[in-house]
Amino acid sequence: MAKRAEEVVTRWQGAARVNAIAPSGTVAVTQKVRDLAARGVTVINMGGGDPDFATPEHIVEAAVHSLRGGATHYVNSLGIEPLREAIAAKLERENGVRVSPGDGVIVTPGAKYAILLALLGHLDPGDEVLVQDPAWVSYSAMIRLAEGVAVPVPTLPEEGFRLRAEALRRAASTRTRAIIVNHPVNPTGHVLDQEEIEAVAALASERDLLVISDEIYERILFPGAGHRSFGARPDLADRTLTVNGFSKTYAMTGWRLGYVAGPAGLVRPLRKAQEHSIYCVAPFIQAAGVAALSGPQECVAAMQAEYLKRRDAFLRAVGDVPGVHVAAPGGAFYMFPRFDVPGVPAARLAELLLEVGGIAATAGTEFGACGEAHLRFTLRVPPENMPAVAAGIAKALGSLRSARG
Repeated sequence: MAKRAEEVVTRWQGAARVNAIAPSGTVAVTQKVRDLAARGVTVINMGGGDPDFATPEHIVEAAVHSLRGGATHYVNSLGIEPLREAIAAKLERENGVRVSPGDGVIVTPGAKYAILLALLGHLDPGDEVLVQDPAWVSYSAMIRLAEGVAVPVPTLPEEGFRLRAEALRRAASTRTRAIIVNHPVNPTGHVLDQEEIEAVAALASERDLLVISDEIYERILFPGAGHRSFGARPDLADRTLTVNGFSKTYAMTGWRLGYVAGPAGLVRPLRKAQEHSIYCVAPFIQAAGVAALSGPQECVAAMQAEYLKRRDAFLRAVGDVPGVHVAAPGGAFYMFPRFDVPGVPAARLAELLLEVGGIAATAGTEFGACGEAHLRFTLRVPPENMPAVAAGIAKALGSLRSARG
């Protein structure tokens, strides 16, 4: 019997589409921190993308009220009508994006699943998708799961990680089907300017590309930065799927609530994938989404103000550490400093920082080859902790110098 079980396990080693992708680097860092905490090891956790704020109380209460009211059954696979209407109203009011709440919005379990739906609904095997480099770790993996091919578009630190028209054109080919654009960008915090948006628009129109616009960090902006939605442009409105969610803006990562919106023709194929997978998001969670979009927004402003304090405190503290170069991001809640440690891969540097410095961060190469020599730090610790972060970094770099003699 044991031999038979072993033969079965040996035979079923996973599908090629799964074996071809790497585990999530950000998830791995988060789990390492959990494992260390379980052993009583104290770590300053700046690794994952989970805000440290509690979900605002009025949002929680809306879910509790809905749950106690019996909202525990299946609902429309697109999402409950009040939430789709609130999403459509928000997009028009804040982003200049017009969609029909009836057939232009799908409520999903997180923005990540919304992106996967868009890829499953529109990619054929071998289709290429342009992706910023560095960019969020899951884009390339999800493209592979949809049997597509991710093609990186290099962005360089010396250029502020700007998305250049020349780089876009070099990456495009006859097989290019779509482009995913995240803005503000995870991990760099870069906010696309008008020239970059024009470059994406020109290529998409010229090559007849689908634009998947991931705007999950749109409300987390710092002074001087502004957000522009691709779907608001007349030349892109018919070819853009806008993806967003509640995780970052409203500190609702564990709720798993997001959405994808666009022209009915682009959304229609996604509905079938939703119906045959998760079917629908829990209705009481959707009620929380209605409260988030329709209720008071002071909570968002308060979190944004706190992120600014943390950003500036990180710049002051870590910017003084020899061998570390820190630029001020325009948005999102990440810092992406560059380290002058020739010959030490970013992955090894992240390990040393955790082991020696007691600081959890994510290797820049988890986000693409252009992330080498960088680490991503999430602004999920208060300003008064930043000197301790700088001390941990200095300690890790000191141990590296000592080991080299």
